Amino acid sequence: AIFQLTADDIKNPEQVGKLLLATARSSAYNCNIVSDAVLPIIVERMASTEVLTLRRELMDVLNHVLSASCDISRKAECLETDKDHLLNIYRLDASVPLDKEYSFLHITRLKGITLLIILPELLDADETALALQTISRAAIDRNKDENVNKEATHLLVQLAQSNPDQLQTTVLPMFFGTLCEEAVAVHKVSRLLNALGAIGVATPKAMLPVLCGLVSVITTGKLAASHYVPTLTTIRKMVEAAAANSVSVCPELMAKVIDPLLNWIFSVSGSNHQSRHQIVVEISQASVAVFSQLDVETQGVYLKPAFDRYSAAALTTNAVNNPLCQLLPLFSALICACRPQTHLPVDDMRVYLGDLAAVALSTESTIQRDVCFEIIATTLNKADSSERGTLTQSVLERANGADPGVAHILLRH
Repeated sequence: AIFQLTADDIKNPEQVGKLLLATARSSAYNCNIVSDAVLPIIVERMASTEVLTLRRELMDVLNHVLSASCDISRKAECLETDKDHLLNIYRLDASVPLDKEYSFLHITRLKGITLLIILPELLDADETALALQTISRAAIDRNKDENVNKEATHLLVQLAQSNPDQLQTTVLPMFFGTLCEEAVAVHKVSRLLNALGAIGVATPKAMLPVLCGLVSVITTGKLAASHYVPTLTTIRKMVEAAAANSVSVCPELMAKVIDPLLNWIFSVSGSNHQSRHQIVVEISQASVAVFSQLDVETQGVYLKPAFDRYSAAALTTNAVNNPLCQLLPLFSALICACRPQTHLPVDDMRVYLGDLAAVALSTESTIQRDVCFEIIATTLNKADSSERGTLTQSVLERANGADPGVAHILLRH
């Protein structure tokens, strides 16, 4: 390896690195020997050459040596004494140009910075924060070579598993701040949301901070309205993944993610947003994923405010001009996601279903009609067999006097 590293042209640097990695990984003792032998050579050559290809090859070999120290969870003894050299080689800042001709060197450098962060007790708190900012900036900024963005995002996902607390305090604020910048481009928002989604699902400790941050930028009005739908789509996908992986996290997801979104959309119901339908759909789907996993008692707690908000709008004939009418799918989504044992806060279910049927057959709002029939259908399906016949009859009685013009609607539902 030393012979290769001191040659004018390094042959097969990847193989040299793998050879050193295998040897150094075998024991802490061998790791120190490899580091002692290789690091001074790389430091000297890096200081004496400006050839980008050679610098990348040397840095790649050094990355393998650092990776061995990470794998045995021990900082090689010589690394502490050569810490300044390592910081000089990897440069914990964004000074390396991001043009395409530098991209391979930049990616190799980012991998090395990640290893410095993972190495136990090598960097202090300020150096770690600076290193994380360097990788985050590479993921956030637009690069001519998209591989730089992808690699930086991949490294942040890796760090989310090893350094979740530092990621929360240093990396996430940078992403959320960029999301809320004035006139941020759509393609950049898409890249940021993809990165946040990948970071969030990497580890349970990162999931809630990412979700809560995304919810906050929406509910506080910091995020541009044009970015609501893609952001809510990211939230919905993360929520669905989290709820499917662990039922135990659902109460916290309901309290910190779903409930704030339900409160927010209700508070802005009077605003006329062109993407209102897609917004309601995304929140509804996310709500179902979480709400369906809650226990009967907890479901009852969240149903009460939903009935207070939307029940009157659902029972108002021709509520097409009522701004709450567009939000009624949120109401039916919660009811449809209820457990069969969950009690709906209704005094007389027979009368309530009959009233819903009457509204459904007379309203001109397709949203209101579909919601009423969805509530009727799910209530009948979940009702006890001893009550189902009576409840069904209360609905059919309203159909007897219905306008013949809505017969096709009645039959379809």
